[in-house]
Parts: sequence; C-alpha cells; structure tokens
Amino acid sequence: TDAETEACICTAADRLRELVIIHTDSSVKYANLPALKFMGYETSHDLAASGRCLCSFFIDTDESTLKDVPEWKQLVCAGNLKDDERVVCMKNSVTGRHRYFIIDTTKTENSDEEYISILMDITELHEKYLAVASSEIKFREMFSAHSAPMLIIDQDGGGIIVEANSAACRFYGYSREELCAMHIEHLNIMPTETIKREMSDAKNKSRNYFNFIHRLKDGNVRNVEVFSSPIDYGGKKMLYSIILDNTEKKLYEIQLQDMNKRLSDRVAKEIKESEERENRYKQLFEMISDAVFVISLNDGKPGKFYDINSVGCELLGMKKEELLSRSPYDFTAQEFFGRLTTTFEKISEEGFFDGIYEVIASNDKIKCVAKVRRAELAGKPVAIAILKKLS
Repeated sequence: TDAETEACICTAADRLRELVIIHTDSSVKYANLPALKFMGYETSHDLAASGRCLCSFFIDTDESTLKDVPEWKQLVCAGNLKDDERVVCMKNSVTGRHRYFIIDTTKTENSDEEYISILMDITELHEKYLAVASSEIKFREMFSAHSAPMLIIDQDGGGIIVEANSAACRFYGYSREELCAMHIEHLNIMPTETIKREMSDAKNKSRNYFNFIHRLKDGNVRNVEVFSSPIDYGGKKMLYSIILDNTEKKLYEIQLQDMNKRLSDRVAKEIKESEERENRYKQLFEMISDAVFVISLNDGKPGKFYDINSVGCELLGMKKEELLSRSPYDFTAQEFFGRLTTTFEKISEEGFFDGIYEVIASNDKIKCVAKVRRAELAGKPVAIAILKKLS
C-alpha cells in the first residue's frame, strides 16, 4: 500500500546521514531523524506544527548563497540551482554551531507546490576552503604590496608569466598586462634550455637560488638574484619568484676582484724586487774582502749578531750558524766590556765609530781597524761594523 511504501521510505531516510526534508514554500511536512535532531524537534508533526518554512532555518552569512524564500523558489522553479548557488548555513540546535550544507531540491511527484530537499553537511570541507581562501587573500595582498619584484610563472605552461606585482612592473618597465602576456625567456637572456633546467630544479626543490641576467623594456640588462619555490596557485603548481637587483653588487665584485688582482700583482712585484735586492745585498755582502758584522742594537747596547759575511766567520773561527747566537761581548776581553758598551752608546747617539778594536778569537788577540755605522734593517736599529785585520 501507499502507506507501507511511505513508511519504508521514511525508515530508509532516517538511516541517512544527510538531512531529508519534504516541504512547501511556507511549511515543512516531513524531516528525517538527523534533520529533526539538527533542527531541535522530536517529530515531523511537531516541526510541521511550528509553522516554520525551511528557509526560516537558513542563516544569512557571507558564505551562504540561499538566504530567502523568493530566491530559493525562483531557482528551484527555474531548475537551475548551480553548485555555487546552493550553499546554505544552518544552526545546530544541539551544539549551537553553524553548519554549512549543499542543498539539492527537486519537486515531488505529488504536487507542483511540494519539494524534497536533501542537505549534505560540507562544514569541514567549507572551513578548509575558507582557510585556503584566506591564505590566498593574504598572499595576494602581500604579493601586490611588496617592494621586491615578484612573478608567478607557469613552468608547465612553457614558462608563461601568470602574475606580476607592481614592483615587478616598475623594475622591468612593462605594464602588468604586458608582463602577463610574456614567457620568462623574454626577460631572461640565458639560453632557453638553461632556463628550463633551472625552473625544473626550482619546481623539484633541489635549488631555490639562481643568478640570471634579465633584460628590461628599455633594453638595459640587470644582474639579478632570483629566489624561486613551487606554490599552489589557482589550483595549479606554479613557481613563485622573488627578483633582487644585484647589478651594483656585481659591479662592486668585479671592481673588488680587479683591485685585488692589481694589489696581488703589486705585492708579487714588490716581493720579487725585495728578493732581488736581498740577493744583490748577499752578493755584495760576500764580495767585501773585509769582515762585515751586522749587530742588533738594544737600547743603545750591542745585541746578537744579525748577519756575518764569510770573511767575518773566518776571522772569528766559527760557522755563521754558531755566531748568530753570539754577541760582540763573546769576542771581547772582559776588561774592555765597559769600553765596548760606551762605544756602542756613542754609535747609537752619533751614528758612527772609527778606531782600533781588539778581537779575541780562538784565544788569540787580533787587532783590527774598525769602521762602525748605525743603520736600520727590516725596521730595526742595527750597527754595521767593518773590521780590517792589522798585519
């Protein structure tokens, strides 16, 4: 019978998770158990007796699209309820929370004035959508207002520029419409294959930093640092690129490299000249037929030997390596130490000494004519003594 069929249908409807409601423009005739619980009624009879129409349960929010009876009835009668026109918001009578539903409404076979609506809860999906939408709005606001040039590039679309911010327009000299009609290779003067390889690296996250040369609208070229990373944009994977002009930095680096090279060449030249001077000094030092001693000066007193030529080593009867740890005191009779100190103080003050000096070497006393002059060697005070043995 019709009553039995109706009972079976109602039982089946009660088992659904969706809200099932049979109604007219002005009242609700039937609601399944999930709908009754959600609306806060015990039975369909109680709900019908309330005299409330279905649209009275709708809450007007920015996200809901069906908010009043005329709008809902007009769309239903026209048979053109689209997905973006059938989101409704309703309040859960148990939790007090707002829930979002997609409502699917059709006329019943019984009457042109009677409808059956099935409402599917999409709240979680809707909240995720709102979060993504909010994030996208924030990104767009940041993207538009940022002072650094930014581009969004569709790598899979052949590198076409799909979005450019105001800073990019100012930097490249193109309007947004002009930039968004270009491929990145119109700006990047590197070979196409290189650009594709670099974009692939950025998309796969193996690299996110690149150095390129970009051409501006006026024909000038600029060295740029590009930071690229993949993002979801408009439902597709895109490359989000931040462009930093480092032309001045590159020029500075070139100038610095040039300066370093010139400085390095100059230092190398001076080292070479210094080595040549030292070689000439050694040659002349060894060519002198008299004994030559270079003696360190410490507060006007004789210190250790700084250098000695071969004639000086022969005079003292020792090797040069041995003599460099000695001082003139080691070759002077003890009774003449005071005279040696006075002589070197005079050299420090007046710059010279000419006279007779007695050297003790191998227990022999050797009288020499001495000529001593104060000088500087490697920035340190020294005394250069030339001794000629008296026959």
